Amino acid sequence: MFVSVITCTFNPRRDHLERTLEALRQQTLPGKQWEFLLVDNGSKPAISPSLDGLPSARILPVEQPGKIHALLAAIEEAQGELLIIVDDDNVLAPDFLELAVDVAVEKPFLGAWGGQIIPEFEVPPPEWSKPYLNLLTLKTLDREEWSNLPTGPAPAGAGMCLRSSVARRFVENLAAHPERRMLGRAGASVITGEDWEMALAACDLGLGMGHLPQLRLTHLISARRLELSYLLHLVETLCFSRQVFVQIRGLTSLIHYPPTRFEQLVRWLKSWRVEPMRRKFLHAEWSGLAAAHRFTQDKDFTRYSTGESHKANQIGVRNGK
Repeated sequence: MFVSVITCTFNPRRDHLERTLEALRQQTLPGKQWEFLLVDNGSKPAISPSLDGLPSARILPVEQPGKIHALLAAIEEAQGELLIIVDDDNVLAPDFLELAVDVAVEKPFLGAWGGQIIPEFEVPPPEWSKPYLNLLTLKTLDREEWSNLPTGPAPAGAGMCLRSSVARRFVENLAAHPERRMLGRAGASVITGEDWEMALAACDLGLGMGHLPQLRLTHLISARRLELSYLLHLVETLCFSRQVFVQIRGLTSLIHYPPTRFEQLVRWLKSWRVEPMRRKFLHAEWSGLAAAHRFTQDKDFTRYSTGESHKANQIGVRNGK
């Protein structure tokens, strides 16, 4: 099975990107079985790292801003039957690619999957931040978890593995429903969700998605990401994005409908019973949900995808043991 490894980057930290590339050089999967695509999504100045030691490696410039456009260009260029997304702050375990191929062969019912995402902090996390570190795309596992329901465990973009058929379905979905392109991170946009959309393309095909503990990568966490202002903004952004995403996808069971004025008052009063730091995160969450409601209330997203979601929901669920 031939593999395409894809890294999309925009003004990366040089030291982080170099560690990402060095980890790829150390992979146990023979070089004849994979290629590397580094997508430069408009970095200023353009990036020019050494790609020596990486098989069939090339830089693919994509000027249109937004990770979703970088991914679309990479998918069009990729030659692999299996695509693996590696962020520019990810350090793969040496056997990651080899084990990902094993999963593809041994579990043909899976269409998109990831693994464990272990943090490496630039500075020690403050004590107050520890309940919120899961916001930083971290994942630890002691067993497999997977499902073929769209409400199942979707893998994060960091280390996501997807079959080429799933990648093609992702491209087709965006072509058929252009409004889904708003999900990608671009510039000052606060809407994310391109990773969810890729993973759920597996469910559209009746395949599963999930996480496998044998796949491991290290996520390099900069000091900035442990600042209170960053984490509060992240909570607000994720809550906003998730609500926009579930409406675009027609996942009505996951929609949070806005509270009445009375419910808002009760919620606000109850929030003063919790400790001050937790209250800040609650308020950020509510702010994101309220913004999502304002954003979507005059739009009819569900008409685009109700049929697709209904079909996926009828397939059933298979959970890993």
